[in-house]
Amino acid sequence: MPYSFLAASRIASGTLKHLLDGQNTDSQHIPHLQHPLLIQIFLLWVAHHQHLTWMPCDENGVFLPPGTPPPPTVNRSDDDWMPFQNRTEFETAEFLFKDDQMSASKIDHLLNLWAATLAKHNDCPPFADHRDLYSTIDSSPLGDVKWDCFQVQYSGEKPDIDVPSWMSNSYDVWFRDPQEVIRNMLANPMFADEMDYRQYREFSSSNDECQWKDFMSGDWAWDQADDISKDPGTIGSTFIPVILGSNKTMVGMTKPEVAHFGDGHFRRVIYGLGPYIADYEEQVLLACIVRGWCPRCLAPRNNLDNDALDRFEEGTLGELWDDYGIVGNLIPFTNNFPRADINQLIAPDILHQLIKGAFKDHLIAWVEDYLEVTYGKPSFSGLQRFPEGRGFKQWTGDDSKALMKVYLPAIEGHVPSGIVQAFRALLEFCYYVRHNIISETSLMKIQDALARFHQHREAFQDAGVVSSFSLPRQHSLLHYPLKEPWRRSSRFNALGQMLRTNQWLDKLAAMRTDFTIPALTIELEMPQLSALLHQFLFEQLHPDDPRDLSNIPEFQFPSYDGRISIFNSASSRFYAPNDISGIGGMRTEYIRACPLWWNEAPRYDCIFVNTNPELEGMQGLDVVHVLCFFSFTVRGTTFPCAVIRWFDTVGDSADEDTGLWVVRPGFAPNHSPNISIIHGDTIYHAAHLIPVYGTHFISHDLKFHHSYDSFRFYYVNKYADHHAFEIAF
Repeated sequence: MPYSFLAASRIASGTLKHLLDGQNTDSQHIPHLQHPLLIQIFLLWVAHHQHLTWMPCDENGVFLPPGTPPPPTVNRSDDDWMPFQNRTEFETAEFLFKDDQMSASKIDHLLNLWAATLAKHNDCPPFADHRDLYSTIDSSPLGDVKWDCFQVQYSGEKPDIDVPSWMSNSYDVWFRDPQEVIRNMLANPMFADEMDYRQYREFSSSNDECQWKDFMSGDWAWDQADDISKDPGTIGSTFIPVILGSNKTMVGMTKPEVAHFGDGHFRRVIYGLGPYIADYEEQVLLACIVRGWCPRCLAPRNNLDNDALDRFEEGTLGELWDDYGIVGNLIPFTNNFPRADINQLIAPDILHQLIKGAFKDHLIAWVEDYLEVTYGKPSFSGLQRFPEGRGFKQWTGDDSKALMKVYLPAIEGHVPSGIVQAFRALLEFCYYVRHNIISETSLMKIQDALARFHQHREAFQDAGVVSSFSLPRQHSLLHYPLKEPWRRSSRFNALGQMLRTNQWLDKLAAMRTDFTIPALTIELEMPQLSALLHQFLFEQLHPDDPRDLSNIPEFQFPSYDGRISIFNSASSRFYAPNDISGIGGMRTEYIRACPLWWNEAPRYDCIFVNTNPELEGMQGLDVVHVLCFFSFTVRGTTFPCAVIRWFDTVGDSADEDTGLWVVRPGFAPNHSPNISIIHGDTIYHAAHLIPVYGTHFISHDLKFHHSYDSFRFYYVNKYADHHAFEIAF
């Protein structure tokens, strides 16, 4: 099996993009990788499939010798704007149709006005009307896969009277040739470096643990390659899996055909149906099953969480319907496709089945039922902190995701501990399965979270608000960790070890205001600011001095009375491989310390500060409240700083029910707020705190911007985003 050493080949910046591709080497010979953190994050062992090898060929399918360049491309001249007559026509079409998306009537009106101004010059606008514009766009041969149409009509038995209209009507079905659409995608040079064309298995170089990231690293893709390569005629070809959604089909193939790729080469390709992502209602239709049954396995409808075999049964139509939930007189559309079993291809829809399904439609509704039974009908204001307070008529996915981040502390103290722990387990499950990289350790965490969820959800049944947990959307959670991993050992977790690029305080000059120390002291109402600044400067200029600052005479502290630049916000750019960080894994995060945010209210964010790099998670971090960002220059060195108030961590572990750490505002020995100045390099990540509300309801007069000043204790919200989830453990 061929192995290669992969060094950050997917980083968009390209710093390490082309190193080590296909070579066996050692990190000490790579000048870019001398930093130990770089080595730990970026070095991965990759095993590529040995038979489907993405070999270039000519347009007739004959494989080329290694190193053969692609055939030369035919470059269009700079003034070739076909089918448009010139650049003005093209940019007019682009503006009207793409940028502004102007309606046909408004296009006609604009072109008529344009024509009126040109009439005296015996000239005319680029297009006569919207029809002329559309036909010109349609005439372009680039990326063109035409739409076709056919009609369908019901042909089965009809009742003698009151025939439903749908049985008599004809319906238009519009489609484009999916094979041609995919060939266009493969040939697009913009995608040439954004696709994985070979199946691979990826391992951490430090401990040889297998991990899964992109689709082609998965077991399904590898198994497909094994199956396809049993035919010797497929050796050297490229497998192109097509991931489907509703109403999309694709011709599967068993023999290779030649396709043109974005890098200029031709290759022999084999298409195949890939996972079909759909909500449960769509899965029922696709799998031809009875609603209430699982589309993937034969678990009984009245006890879906029982262990069950994959779907495959024979019997009479009645037996199939009653005993297995199979509509026996319907045939799944995948029936005649090679290597395609719809029951295996069905993939859960994370938004609709996890977030809006198990979380919102099940657990949120059950809590509302519990609160109504326990506290009566009036609304429970502590549950909601949306701009309008309550009364959603239509929940969006963003609404559900936002509520997930803050819901747990809101119900804690008002519902039994088991319900809180059920929510915690489901939230952790959701974050784990949405990781950009799934390792063997991740699979163990997913299984553990699911087991805890099943254990603690019994609290809803004990409270009398749920009679059965045999719910297809919750049952689908069992099908996320599908099988035992392809084993190696140990663990790998790149996200928890963020690589910062020290672009802190990367702001526009317009966001900066210059102050003197006395003026800033008045602005912040902080008389000790000058002393804090002198202590900070001593620490920076004498980093090896072992003395405690409280034992150093004030006259030994360096003084500074120059200008100070104040910033309303700071940015931090770091490597965090996750979906929201984009293809390259680089994310920019903004932290605010602003006396007036959007002309409405002040905003002063909290942050994690790295106080002990040797320890993991909250053991090595502290939470602080940013009061001001500023910088100043001494002896040619600029110091980016923050005035902060410390929070003290309560206890030495997270809260048992919520899984969240608890902090409280810190105080100095003289009982004044514990305030310091810290260097920007110690800032690790933004932090989100949620008050520990307790069993009392909060006042409707409390504004969100007063939250950090109005409570005694706060939860450190690890559910704020994926990065916080990897940090605040």
